[in-house]
Amino acid sequence: MCKKCENLHSELFQNHNIYNLDKSIDEIFTGFCSEENHLEKLNFYCKDHNKLCCASCLCKIEGKNYGTHSKCNVCIIEEIKKDKKKMLDEKLLILEDFSKRLNESIKLIKIIYDKIDENKEELKSKIQNIFTKIRNELNEKEDRLLLELDNSYNEIYLKEDLPQKCEKIFKKLNISLEKGRKIESQFEDGLKLNLTIYNCIQFEKKINLFSVNEAINKCNILKDFQFKFIQEKNNDINSIINSIKNFGNFNKINFNFIESNIIDNNNYITYLIKWINPNKEIKAKLLYSLSREWDKISKFHELCDNKGNTLTLFHIKDDNNKVGIYTNLPWDCNSGWKKGSGTFLFNLNKNTKYKIRGNKESIGCLDNYGPYAKCFECEKSMNQIILYYKSINSYFENGNEILQYQNNNDFNYYNNPYYNNPVPNKNETYDLKEVEVFEISFDK
Repeated sequence: MCKKCENLHSELFQNHNIYNLDKSIDEIFTGFCSEENHLEKLNFYCKDHNKLCCASCLCKIEGKNYGTHSKCNVCIIEEIKKDKKKMLDEKLLILEDFSKRLNESIKLIKIIYDKIDENKEELKSKIQNIFTKIRNELNEKEDRLLLELDNSYNEIYLKEDLPQKCEKIFKKLNISLEKGRKIESQFEDGLKLNLTIYNCIQFEKKINLFSVNEAINKCNILKDFQFKFIQEKNNDINSIINSIKNFGNFNKINFNFIESNIIDNNNYITYLIKWINPNKEIKAKLLYSLSREWDKISKFHELCDNKGNTLTLFHIKDDNNKVGIYTNLPWDCNSGWKKGSGTFLFNLNKNTKYKIRGNKESIGCLDNYGPYAKCFECEKSMNQIILYYKSINSYFENGNEILQYQNNNDFNYYNNPYYNNPVPNKNETYDLKEVEVFEISFDK
């Protein structure tokens, strides 16, 4: 029926149920029992089978579809109304939660795809810029070499115009030979001897054997002269080509910072890869976040102890600095101080790494402390971090520069080789907007 007929039908027959034609007959609820020969309303509920049933289903006489629920725990439907309403409300809350989470996931996926596209375009631009620069340098080098070759060739071969000069000398030489042979024939005739001697004297004066000899010598020198293209020592064209072929490779990054509320810049990921290990594929798994697990130290130890390499990120509330600790030593509750050279501090905003000095004590493992690098620690709560300015440089190079001290008047000088400038004479506590701990692993 159409919508108009449906409205009219509902007004006239309020107890009737209307169903869409896309449902099969078995899916249509009529309010009557679907068992064979049971033409009664479904006024009862079987708790054992979670199913509506009629009076015939409850009949004590069993057989021919009668009495199938006679031995079950049964009640009238009014009694189960409250429980079913409560269960429905609980399911609705669960569905609403899932709907909210799914909606957030969809938004997150869109953000991820935007970041991926942004990262792809950024990489494309970077690759194009690098190879454009290489091509420009190669083209400029080619042009310089070709120009230098032209200039050198012109200077040596064309400046002196040697072929033309030699041809002129050759012509003069042949003329002199003809004149000389005529004078020679006059001697044989024996006539006018004085004229013959005079001509001979003039011939001797005009002939210039030096210029002829000089031209011959220059020709002999140039005979073996040639230009050579000298490549860089121990680096011929094949090695250059191989270097170009091997230049620029993609390093697959599995840093799962999609879940991170702190990492919001691709440059930060680049810094961390460079500091942790630029030669291996790095994987990161989120273990703990302050916004998700709250500020209990015990929760940090529950989720992060004995996980091997870890990366801890701190987002400072007041100045928006993003700092952290990387260590290859596992956290735990009772080992106390651990030594190792694989621990460092960092500030992502400054693109700066603060290395541990040698094999000193680098992290502390105690049940009432969270992430605890020497003189840089979460104590009693995960929503604050304390920086001990007076001592940190003894353990981490320039560690006092990781954060800006708030009270600039509170300085003091120390006779300590690790301090070249005045440093605060006490510690300072910073409130944290977010803390995230990642488990770090490497693929071979």
